Amino acid sequence: MKRTTLLLSIFTIGTLVLTGCGETPAPEEIKYTVSFKNYDGTLLSESIVNKGETAIYKGPIPTRTETVEYTYSFKGWDQPLENIQADCYRVAQYTENKKPVTNYFSVTFKNYDGSTLHVARVKEGGAATYEGTTPTRPNTPEFEFTFTGWDLPLTNITSDCVRVAQYAPVYKEYTVQFYSYDDVLLYTDTVHYQQKATYYGQTPERPSTSTHFYTFKGWDKDLSSITKSISTKPIFDEHGVSQQVTLVTNNGENDKKIEVIYGESYNLGTPTYEGYNFLGWFTNEDIEIPTSGTWTNTDITILTAKWESTYLEFTLLEDSTYEVSLTDKGKLGSAVVIPSSYNGTPVSALAANFAKENTNITKVTVPGTIKTIPSYSFYHCTNLTEVILNEGLTRIGSYAFNGSGLKKLIIPNGCTTIDTEAFDYCKSLYHVYIPNSVTTVGGYAFDEINSSAYICLGHNAVPSGFVSSTWTHSTYYLKCTKLVEGADYNY
Repeated sequence: MKRTTLLLSIFTIGTLVLTGCGETPAPEEIKYTVSFKNYDGTLLSESIVNKGETAIYKGPIPTRTETVEYTYSFKGWDQPLENIQADCYRVAQYTENKKPVTNYFSVTFKNYDGSTLHVARVKEGGAATYEGTTPTRPNTPEFEFTFTGWDLPLTNITSDCVRVAQYAPVYKEYTVQFYSYDDVLLYTDTVHYQQKATYYGQTPERPSTSTHFYTFKGWDKDLSSITKSISTKPIFDEHGVSQQVTLVTNNGENDKKIEVIYGESYNLGTPTYEGYNFLGWFTNEDIEIPTSGTWTNTDITILTAKWESTYLEFTLLEDSTYEVSLTDKGKLGSAVVIPSSYNGTPVSALAANFAKENTNITKVTVPGTIKTIPSYSFYHCTNLTEVILNEGLTRIGSYAFNGSGLKKLIIPNGCTTIDTEAFDYCKSLYHVYIPNSVTTVGGYAFDEINSSAYICLGHNAVPSGFVSSTWTHSTYYLKCTKLVEGADYNY
């Protein structure tokens, strides 16, 4: 009875265990990547396999580039492909196959002077081919050289060797062409090397002019020993007469006319110009003529003085005009006159901060070729009491004259814009004229000038482009046609 009960209990427990747990799931398979690489590390293919399985390469048969001496055949991989247990790579292996030996020889092609022209590699018993440019040899005064071939055959090459270019010399002849003064061919003589050339034509002549007459003297080349083909022209003795030359000083003085005589001494003089160094006298072709000496020119009628500023320097801009700036030496000067041109080229721009905080300048003249006075150009030039602006100016930048010592200001006709605080804090500025061409004035442009200043406007009414803070301590008058100091401007 006890045995029956025990078996029933075991059966019951087993039944409960099976019923409660159900079926056990199969474990997840582990996979690995096998990378197949060539000898140089390039990836050929990849294979994904289950753990413990064999990798299979499915790419094309690996290859390796042959060399001069060897070919290569694929023989397998560096490690087994079976039983893969981790991510890994296999490298292609090759059998090295030595090529049959073939002898090659170098044929060096050289020029007459030993310089190498070309090197050919030739199989034993083969023929060399020259692949360079046609060899040349410089002509000498006596000979010309023509390439004819090589000193030895190029066939059946059995060792390293040299072949030298060969040339045929040809004697040279030279022509001597005799021309008139005005380039008309008069006669041609043919001679051998180092022979003398002879002229058998009529005696060359040159017509007289109003200032000179000429007599034939000889030829401009040595004809006693000809070593190359040449042309020659006659030489004439020149007999000069009086000639008038205009001197353009470019310093504000009138032009000056002087008389010079060909072949005699002359003195052009040395002009002066405040703020400039005299560079010399120049022709229209920009050729310098000495200030004094013996006059040997026949076609010069005008000479122009050139100057170099002692306080200004000029920089050529992309538009072929010049920008002007003050030099360190210029900061010691007082009156600055900016020229409208430099060496015949317009001056169109002031450099940035042209004279900013320069306390030595007392007066400045700006030409009409400068359209804009940049910001801060004369900022805090406290001793600058006078500025002359010319028509052509269209804009005065912000702070351009801020804090300067100006006493009077006339804006030229054509100017349209005066920017912010351009003349602010000019405490000595008492008289201002603004023409009706000005349509825009920035904030505080004339603020904090002399409290009793007269501002004369050429407008019937203040334009909308004048901001309300243009001036705050000054009186302005409309319909002005000019600046009249001390007068009633309402007219």
